[in-house]
Amino acid sequence: MGQIMLRNLDERVMKRLEKRALRKGNTLEDEIREILKNTADFELRLKTSPKRFMALQKSIGARQFSDSTKIVRQHRDGK
Repeated sequence: MGQIMLRNLDERVMKRLEKRALRKGNTLEDEIREILKNTADFELRLKTSPKRFMALQKSIGARQFSDSTKIVRQHRDGK
């Protein structure tokens, strides 16, 4: 595993991270590790989302849907 050392971290940020870790029952190190992992995972999901979407769209196939305006208006107007 890699290591990282942060210098010159704003004291307010440090306090907020400590409080967050305490609330969740984590050590500060574990909390920061979780934040970094979640951020990296989110970046990866954003990067792969268009590919996954296109694959899903292809597997479902092109579908034509009817215009639902009339149904929505009837429901809205209570008819």
